[in-house]
Amino acid sequence: MEGEASNRDIRRHIINACIQWARIKGYSDSAGYLRGLAISAKDPVSLDELVQDTGYSKSTVSLNMNQLENLGLVKRVVIPGDKRHLYAPITDPETIKTNMLDAITKEVQLFCEALNKTESDILAGRD
Repeated sequence: MEGEASNRDIRRHIINACIQWARIKGYSDSAGYLRGLAISAKDPVSLDELVQDTGYSKSTVSLNMNQLENLGLVKRVVIPGDKRHLYAPITDPETIKTNMLDAITKEVQLFCEALNKTESDILAGRD
């Protein structure tokens, strides 16, 4: 009973931390909640399990899991013969670091391109 309670507490703390992360980054609470569930699960979780655990619609879960996958925070796991979408968290610090640096690099490149175009327009005498 005691181990069960502490596992629940750990899961709750992880989920709360992930929700706070989502808010800081401007993502929905549901994205944070789903990330927390993925991190705290023992095995990869299916889309249907996440729908059942959260009460969110299948489309909400699917959109958020796709977003988390695009951010490099979860990965889709394929089990031969199983047609379900299974998700597992990416927990390797080096992989997370690489994914974060890639995202930052892309963002900086976008702003540099915008600034270069603005400079060109100013030099050409355009508004």
